[in-house]
Amino acid sequence: MSLLKSFVYVSTAYCNPGRKYVDEEIYPTLPPVNWKYFIDCTLKIPDAYFNSLANYIKGPHPNTYTFTKSIAEQIVNDYKHFLPIVIVRPSIVTAAYREPYPGWIDNIQGITGIMMEIGKGSISSILGDKNIICDIIPVDYVVTSLIMTAQRAVKGKVFICNSTSGVTNPITWHRLGCLTLKWSRIYPTQKLYMYPYFKYRKSYILHDLAVYMLHYLPAIVMDLISMFSRRKRKLVLPIARKFRQACLAGKCFSLNEWIFMSESSYYYEKMLNDGSFPCLEWALNTLNYDTYIRQFVLGIQMYLHHEQFSENSRWKITRWVTKSFSACKTGIILIKLLLKKQLKMFLEIY
Repeated sequence: MSLLKSFVYVSTAYCNPGRKYVDEEIYPTLPPVNWKYFIDCTLKIPDAYFNSLANYIKGPHPNTYTFTKSIAEQIVNDYKHFLPIVIVRPSIVTAAYREPYPGWIDNIQGITGIMMEIGKGSISSILGDKNIICDIIPVDYVVTSLIMTAQRAVKGKVFICNSTSGVTNPITWHRLGCLTLKWSRIYPTQKLYMYPYFKYRKSYILHDLAVYMLHYLPAIVMDLISMFSRRKRKLVLPIARKFRQACLAGKCFSLNEWIFMSESSYYYEKMLNDGSFPCLEWALNTLNYDTYIRQFVLGIQMYLHHEQFSENSRWKITRWVTKSFSACKTGIILIKLLLKKQLKMFLEIY
């Protein structure tokens, strides 16, 4: 490819998890790894043995994905004198803000799957710190980053773009959760299991207790009802187990916070103001999260659940949900009163 103008490598903002502040530069792999020796080892060592060493090799990395992304950056950097290379590091990629359509999404990976299950009421507890920044970035902003970073490619130097929102327009996990609940209740899905509600928990023990009581127990009851009524319905318990594993896999990102420096965003803003790319938008700081999460929730239901909305069906479901929740709440209050009464009698006797 002798006429190649630009080679864009898509990395991840989390490829340097051992650093609190991540600038737009290439850092040594933690732990230090020579990529040539590493690849040579992967070809010679049996897979079973190599996989058993994964936890020891990856060091501070939460998984092998971020670890191998870090190694790939070293490979890319070593080829900078031969190819015009740039690197884009997106954080948590989410549904589209405007392009191709507001709320467009085509997968249930990462945070999308969690938001989907919150909307269905099948998640009641999330392991995470609600007060830290959740660095999400709409997919169309990432695509804009790719297009604009590609223009900077030159041989001999690797330009890097941290395609993130945490510094420019931050949102906490708490606010993200509140907005997800708000719009999931206003626009409830037809695949609703229970009333949408969840709580963040930083304690592993409390989270596990909540999972067994609020996820597994209702799932078992629902599966038993389906079995006895002989309904052909997908079992809920395997889904609950699957999302518990997904939650544990993402705990590093929901319990920790990084500061991603993004000087390139100012460079791109200047380019757009000059009129170089009139068809693109970059103003991430103007993104309204309330509007965006509304579009995201509707996008999940439209593009993943394949549901069609009408005002009548929406309010019909909402009324049913509200009544169900009120009945459950009343039942919980009565149980609490009975328990308090029993405890009082117990203390009086002993």
